[in-house]
Amino acid sequence: DRAVNGVIDRFRNKFGDIGVPVFDTKHERAKSPMNTGGAYRDLALHYGWALGRLFSGEAYAGRPSGDGGAGQEGFRPPLPARAIIMEEDVLVAPDFFPYFAALVPLLDSGDGLMAASAFNDNGKEGIVGDPERLVRSDFFPGLGWMVTRAVWDEIGSKWPGRYWDDWLRRPEVRRGRQFVRPEVSRTFHIGVKGGASFNWGGAHLSAMHLNDRPVRWEDKDLSYLDAERFRSSYYGRVLGANVADAEGAIAAAKVSDVRIEYRSFQEYENFARRFRLYDEEKGGVLRSGYENIVDFRPTEAALGNNTEKRIGKYLVFLSPPLEVVRKNMDDGKKMGREEFSQSLALNPENRNIGDLSGFQR
Repeated sequence: DRAVNGVIDRFRNKFGDIGVPVFDTKHERAKSPMNTGGAYRDLALHYGWALGRLFSGEAYAGRPSGDGGAGQEGFRPPLPARAIIMEEDVLVAPDFFPYFAALVPLLDSGDGLMAASAFNDNGKEGIVGDPERLVRSDFFPGLGWMVTRAVWDEIGSKWPGRYWDDWLRRPEVRRGRQFVRPEVSRTFHIGVKGGASFNWGGAHLSAMHLNDRPVRWEDKDLSYLDAERFRSSYYGRVLGANVADAEGAIAAAKVSDVRIEYRSFQEYENFARRFRLYDEEKGGVLRSGYENIVDFRPTEAALGNNTEKRIGKYLVFLSPPLEVVRKNMDDGKKMGREEFSQSLALNPENRNIGDLSGFQR
């Protein structure tokens, strides 16, 4: 497409002006009955191919586009320590790259993290609001994410031939590790026709709120995302929330944090639908959840206040019973992720996503 190529050329020149080389690499695959398995298979194969070439340095073969001293014949930059993975059909917030840059030290340190994402699966208009709030989650969101070389070295040789995102969410792959995500998404998906996201729910994706209030991430102290500090702070807030039923939760959230208890996955589904949250799990983990707890923030408009303020002060938590929450907090071994999920029929083995083992590269 000539228009698309024109945009690429303009940005290639912009990067060249500041000495950043742009390398072109194309995934050539011959059509055959073995590689026409639909969008899910094509995406998984392409992601695995691209990440493999990037981290191995194969993507830097040949001459890069751009100048600034870097566009010399034979120039090869150092192998990347990490990579940001982007789809071509997403819009990004103005602070997308500063957001990821601020998370580099935390992600590089390990600290029980597998990746960082720019997306909140439950980040719809009306139920999110604080652009500065970041959380740890057991759920891999995708849609703009950063991964380290160390993680790729671990999973690259096992990369599946389809459903790559669900594969990353499986307990045996995640191994208890978590992800950092924002309350307010830094990506907005616009390609809802024809691709893998078509069946996932175009209406859901189109309701997301893309951050329009840039944050100076370089000025922010993100040490609260340390695993133990975050855990202690989060559970403290959950336990301090006032218990409410679904009928009264939004009104109660005008004056305090609120907690709604669910005692079965079916009950969670009902609550999630009521509050416009995504009503499913993957790999035994609720979408956007932290140890089986999902939160959202009723905005001032959702609270019925006649104001331009977008941020509501208080959160609503959908959580397991209090005794389970307390046990999770006190045990230190993080009981309850897989164990409690299974008791709620959140067993990943029950999900109909197909046998991934037969579709390795």
